Formats: sequence, structure tokens, C-alpha cells
Amino acid sequence: MKKIIVWFCFLLFPGIVFSADVRTSLMPQDFEYSLELNGAITKDNIYQIHLGNGVLEKCTPGCKDIRLFDSKDNEVPYVILDYNYISEKDKMHRLKITKYRYDENSAVITLSTLKKENKEKNIQINAIYLDIGDNDFNKKVKISGSNDGKKWVLVKRDTIYDFSSQVNLRKTEVEFESVSYPYYLITLTDEKMQKDSQQSIKLKYDQLEFSVDNMENKKLHINSVIGKFKTEKNKNIVYDKKIFTGSTATLDKNGDTVIEIEAGLPVKKIYFDISNAYYYRKVRVYCSDTGDTDSYKLLNKGVIYTFTLFNVTDVKNYVCLSSPKYNFYKLVIENKNNPPLDIKSITFKWIQKNLYFVALNNDTQHFLCFGNKNTDKPEYDLSRFIHKNNWYKQDYTKLEGSDISGNKNFVSRLGKDKKAQIEKIILMTVVIFLVLGISFFLYSLMKKAQGTKK
Repeated sequence: MKKIIVWFCFLLFPGIVFSADVRTSLMPQDFEYSLELNGAITKDNIYQIHLGNGVLEKCTPGCKDIRLFDSKDNEVPYVILDYNYISEKDKMHRLKITKYRYDENSAVITLSTLKKENKEKNIQINAIYLDIGDNDFNKKVKISGSNDGKKWVLVKRDTIYDFSSQVNLRKTEVEFESVSYPYYLITLTDEKMQKDSQQSIKLKYDQLEFSVDNMENKKLHINSVIGKFKTEKNKNIVYDKKIFTGSTATLDKNGDTVIEIEAGLPVKKIYFDISNAYYYRKVRVYCSDTGDTDSYKLLNKGVIYTFTLFNVTDVKNYVCLSSPKYNFYKLVIENKNNPPLDIKSITFKWIQKNLYFVALNNDTQHFLCFGNKNTDKPEYDLSRFIHKNNWYKQDYTKLEGSDISGNKNFVSRLGKDKKAQIEKIILMTVVIFLVLGISFFLYSLMKKAQGTKK
């Protein structure tokens, strides 16, 4: 019996030691990498730290393992936000169609911004959108403005088109410098007609061939005309990027171009620098944490193209996606019967990430630590006060960081999943030995009872 008790205590000891090793708070030695913040830090002031490529490559997806410590190893609350905000939304104004005239090759639309509900006589706009229900058309557009509806001033010449029967190309909005006329005149003119009253396009590039036929010069059905005052939204979004050159491109069994990139970065857009003058290709983006052949999963699909149709050049050389971070990305470009594209470089872009914190004291030394896949994303009260809708209104000071260095005192701690597995194994082992011990004890009692009976 004494032996059973000894063995039971021996089995419980590792579990007790294992549980005692678990700390409730993290320390700098729990992270593989760190960098020191440079600059004076004053209590209660707000500071911003730009999380560059080096930090994002070494931290976990979503920056869950980032922690900020002062010189006394006190954890400092923070919030991480994208550099993305909209200061003002686009203003929309439905323009009243006062006159519409159409002949064999052109249409003239007269518009007015004067309405009873509009207090201001002249509305400022820098774009006009035509809501057109038709497909497969190509029209020259001339927009003019007037203060009295009689004398007209040229605002912009452009082209609207739709080639959706062949490719995903459509443009029905014309942008121009900001103007504020009470009257506008839009003239739509057909391109030069062929003998059969149809437009025909045939373009060739090496072995590539693209054609758009049966483009009838038809009357368009315009549902409405919208005047827009577009704000400069792009100025409120800042992207970080990394350019990959010299990536090896191979062809799979279908003749599609396959490019594998080891990045370890978040991605919002993937840009292709292509030297071909003309192309239209579908692209699939796959992701993986290990890079193994069977580990890739589909992330998103998209289309890239460059076309010059009717002297109009339209370029889309990027694919949009939303990836928090993967170590490996695989890009598959469908070539069909076309030759592979000449890709010079590939650029990964993501919205810049910045960390904000409020100094708890006047301690000049602060350390940003990261590199621990077993940690969870922290929850701080600060996120309720500094967030995506007001961070750009805060009075903050930018801080720079030193070079990233490895932590010599790094001690890897078990994650919750691994810890739970070990605890489960220990518990099962204890239960098995307890059952064996009880069985042996009962067997001894039965044997002793039989001997006493005899």
C-alpha cells in the first residue's frame, strides 16, 4: 500500500510542477525579438510607433503577440490601427435633364443643377456619372458648362465604353477639375462607323489575338445623370510595400504561370509590373504557412489587364485581397493559349499599421517585444478611447525604433493548446495508474479474505 501511495505522488509531481510554471503575466524574456524606442517620453502623452516590414515579418498574424514594456518590465497598454480614414464622403447631386436631342451619330443632353430644394445656386462638382443600362458601346463624351444656358465653356473631353460581352471593361464616369456651373451640356458622339454600321476592333500582340465585333452605334438608355464632388480619399490611406524581384516563374500542366513567394507579410493588394503591351489574364492567389505543396489554400481571384481600345487605354495591374499574414503565397496566372507574361517584379502592399500608447510614467526606456506564437491578442481599455474613427484627431508624437535584435533570454513557453494536451496526458496516466492501484488493492483484499476463510 505504501508503494502505491509513493507511485501516485510521483505521478502527480510533474503536473504540479507544470502548473506552477505557468505565469499569469508576460515578461520581455517571453518574446524572441525586441526593439528599443528612441526619443523622450512624458507621462500621459500619446505616442505613435510605425510597425515596419521587419516587425510584421517576425510577429504573428494580426500582431497578436506584440507587447510594450517599460524599463521595469511593466506592460504598457496600446492599440494598433491602420492608417486609413475618410475625412469627408463624396457629395452626390442628381442633375435634372432639361432637354435631350438625338440624331444619327450623336446625342445632346442639357442638364441643370438649379432646384427648389437647393439653397446654393451653383453646386461644385468634379465628376459626372452616367447611369446607363446598355452594354457593348463606345462613345466620345464632351462636357461643357454655362452660367446662363447660352454661352458654353468646355469642361472635359473623354470616352465612355462597355465591352462586357468580351471582357470586364466598363467606364461611364468622367472626372475633371472642380467646376460650379448651373447648366451642363453633354454631347455623346459615336466613333467613326464602318460600312456595315458596326464598330470592329481586332488587336494582335505576338501570338495574342483579341477582337470586339458587332459594336452597334446605338442610342443609349440613360437612366439618370449624377454630379459628384469626389474627395481625395486616397490621400487618407497610406500603404507600406515590399517589392519582390527575380521570383522564379514556372508553368504547370495546364500551361499556367506559377510563382511562389516567401513573404511572411500581410497583403491588401498585389501589383504586377508587366512589360507586355496588351494582355487580359485571370489570377488566383493561394496562401500557406509552411510552403508544402498540399498546404496551399485559395485566398482570392482577380483579373489583370492592359487594353488600348479606340485610343482608350485601360490598365488594371493588381489583385485585391485581404490577408492578415502568411509565410508563403502562390500566384497562378491563367494563360489559356497565350504566351506567358513578361513579369519584371511583384509588389505586395498593405495598409500601414501604427501602434499608439499613452505613457504611464516619465520612463525614457520602452521596449517593443514580439515573436511568441503562443500568446493571445491583448485587450486594453485604451482601444475604447483611441480607435479608427478618431486616431487622426489625436495630438500624438511619433517615435522611432532601434534595429530589431534577438532576445538572448528568450524562453519558449507552452501555448494553451500544447499545455492542454500535456495536462490531458498526465491526467489519463494518473487515472490509469489509480485504476491499476485500486484493482491491485482489491485483489490483495480478496486474496487475504480467502486465506482467512481457509
